[in-house]
Amino acid sequence: MAAMDPRKRMAHLLRRAGFGVAPRELDRRLALGFERTVHELLEFDGTDDGLADVDRLVGGLLDFNAIDDVRTWWVYRMVHTRRPLVEKMAFFWHGHFATGVGKVGNAQWMAQQNQLFREHGLGRFGDLLQRVGRDPAMVTYLDGASNRKAHPNENFAREVMELFTTGLGPYSEKDVQEAARAFTGWQVKDGAFGFAPGDHDDASKTFLGKTDRFDGSDILRILADHPATALRICHKLFAFFAHDDPSPKVLQPLLQTWGESGGSIREVLRTLFLSEAFASPRAWRAKVKSPAEYVIGTIRALGGTVTPRAMAPLMGRMGQDLFNPPSVKGWDGGLAWISTSSLFERFNFAAAVTGQRGPEGTSHVDPESIFEGIQPTSPEDVLERAVTHLLDGELPSEARSALRDYLAVPDDPRAKPAPFAFDRRFVDGKLRGLLHLVLSSPEYQLS
Repeated sequence: MAAMDPRKRMAHLLRRAGFGVAPRELDRRLALGFERTVHELLEFDGTDDGLADVDRLVGGLLDFNAIDDVRTWWVYRMVHTRRPLVEKMAFFWHGHFATGVGKVGNAQWMAQQNQLFREHGLGRFGDLLQRVGRDPAMVTYLDGASNRKAHPNENFAREVMELFTTGLGPYSEKDVQEAARAFTGWQVKDGAFGFAPGDHDDASKTFLGKTDRFDGSDILRILADHPATALRICHKLFAFFAHDDPSPKVLQPLLQTWGESGGSIREVLRTLFLSEAFASPRAWRAKVKSPAEYVIGTIRALGGTVTPRAMAPLMGRMGQDLFNPPSVKGWDGGLAWISTSSLFERFNFAAAVTGQRGPEGTSHVDPESIFEGIQPTSPEDVLERAVTHLLDGELPSEARSALRDYLAVPDDPRAKPAPFAFDRRFVDGKLRGLLHLVLSSPEYQLS
């Protein structure tokens, strides 16, 4: 397997383990080295997250009783964080343990769940599962309040197996019924998880071949320890961060790490990021960007002063309404992100974000930020830098030729050709248009 160019490999890591490559970040990471960068992404306790302003926002401008403000808070974090993998894992678990505010009806609980993913998303899966099972948003979403000894509700018991842990296969309908009995009494009281002993079925239960007076904690422990859960979560992590349909051979190192580490997501990701498969040609630019990855990645890649409050509605129109996935299965992802209407919204976003300046002359994004320390001397230099920064230098010859022609044609066809100057007139007249075209290209829709 041919080794990936170091620069491309680092950019690939920063896209997948975060939300895009910010100006100047790639060179700093290359100087640090790939393995050290992986370590810093995973071992972030000593890294300031750069989000001190969030406390001020929460205390003043944002109301966590309003889901739009909770969305704004998360977008702000994704754009500005210095711990990108923490936010990317919150994003991953939001799609895995999919919970929608439309049914939950409580914005604060959605923010609380999001924080749970942030704080525990890289720990042991079994610990995370126990916390999610007691999360008020999840208990409400999957009908814990109606799960009582006299009339067990099977929703959570079924979904925790089918979607959150083992997947279809290892369990029977009887196992679903027995698990539902074990979860009876798990409710929400005064805005927090509460246990109602009078509603709990404390009798003996047989679950996955084992018999005891199981309660909900026992069921979650058994599921977290099940080999099918290890396989399913490792498969899902690999597919999310690398490429779809990994072979058993590719997954084996992740499964070994899972077993040795007690299901540590952090250690599984370390194994994944350092593997040959992660940096293989099959993984490179093989994933369709979700709306969040497209919008947040563009903002981070081009700097600027974008208002977080405006970003979540954009993502919603592209098909990803944060905190309100279409079902407990989350979003389908992949090619499902691409449709006539969603592409139209992406292209509109690309036009708006590159084409406007604020009232004080500041850009929605900063096109010149990708040229820091570089003084282009020709349109070809500009094109090469833009394609290198946003597409790792990879663009079909036909598209490259079309962009070259775009830069060569004067804004006013009646004007005489003038010597190249990388000035404000060129930035506003040509560079913004070039970036719009690149952001709208098929290649840029891929991560």
